[in-house]
Formats: sequence, structure tokens, C-alpha cells
Amino acid sequence: MNFEAEILVRDTIKLNILKEIKEKTISLAFQMNDGNVEDYITQIHNENSRVKVYGNFNISESIDGDILTIRPVSVGNSLKCVITFSGDVSEKSVSIIRNADKKEENAYKIDKSFQKFELIPSEDKYILNLAYSDEIQMKEKILKIEQEYKKDYDSAKSEVEGLKQQIEIDKSILEYYKDKDVKPIEDIIREITEKIDEAEKQIALFIIARQKKTMEIEGVNS
Repeated sequence: MNFEAEILVRDTIKLNILKEIKEKTISLAFQMNDGNVEDYITQIHNENSRVKVYGNFNISESIDGDILTIRPVSVGNSLKCVITFSGDVSEKSVSIIRNADKKEENAYKIDKSFQKFELIPSEDKYILNLAYSDEIQMKEKILKIEQEYKKDYDSAKSEVEGLKQQIEIDKSILEYYKDKDVKPIEDIIREITEKIDEAEKQIALFIIARQKKTMEIEGVNS
């Protein structure tokens, strides 16, 4: 899965992963054009300077040691940045800050499915390409489905039936408040009904899947 965005000269790409890079929870490697791959912390980082000129890019570190920024000062070389993980990370992102107003325009999540981003020259600007691993995302999705599959959906079905009956009982009571200064009863009932419908569909899906699995097992053992 890929995302793209346009980057103008002097726009800034901000990564809030500098602390993790220094702690070696995250590794960041740079490659300009088709040149050598360089590890940021061991080959580019300088303890005596927070700013590094890297080809036609400025790479800088925030005073607090949390943010690494990359800014093209002209259009020329391409730049590839590859991220690898050796520990868990959360609330990390690649952000685009526009030079025109100094505001964040967009942010892309950095998690273990994040692979790399590239700055590719295109006329008077760069194209920022961000790549994520579909395989890892599919594994995270499969795990979530497996967790749902293990839940007691028979019990959940009974609970939903009880809620449906309760709504029918409460409708007559809630009608009393219809003209009062409260949220319209129709909206309340509609929202609850939609959620119950959603729950019923999911319950049915998992119960059918479990029944199918049981039939397959019995077919093998018979």
C-alpha cells in the first residue's frame, strides 16, 4: 500500500522518531540516488551539530531530541529513507509542514507496517512516496478476526435480543420526551437500532463460520 504527496522546495518532512533512533528501537537508513546506503545514527548524525547538509537536503534535529526533519533546498537528487524496527512503537508519524504557512498539512502513521519513503524529483517539486507492507497489515487484521472468533457469540446474540426487547419497551417511555429540549428520540432510536443491526450481522457471521468449522472437523473425523 502506497501514499503520495507533493513536496515543494523548503517544505518540511517531520519525523517524531529521533529519540527512538538514538535508543535503537528504530533504525533509519538514507540512500541518495543509487548511492551507498548510510545509517543515520552511525554515519550521518553528529553530536556537535543539529543540522546536516545532505546533498540538496537539510537534515536537522530538534533541541528536545524528539524530532528529525528533512527539507529540500532545491530539486535535484532523489532520496530514499528506509525504516526498520527492533521494538514496539506508537504514536509515531511522518508529517508534511508547508513552508508557506508553517502548518501541518498531513500526517502518515509510522508503525511496523511502515517500510520506507522516497522523495522523487518531478520538474520543480518532489513526489513523496510512502510505502507500507500489505502483508503485515493483513497479519494484524487476521489476528483481530481470530480474537473475535474466540469470543462467546452465542451469549452476545442473547444479549442483543434482550436489547432489542428493551428498546421496544423504552420507545413508549421515550416518546414522552419527544418535544422536550433533548436530543430527538428518533435519532436516539435510529442510532441504537443501527448499532444492533451491525452487531447482529457480525454475530451471524461468526456463528456461521464456527458452525462451518465444526462441520468440517466432524466430516474429517467421521
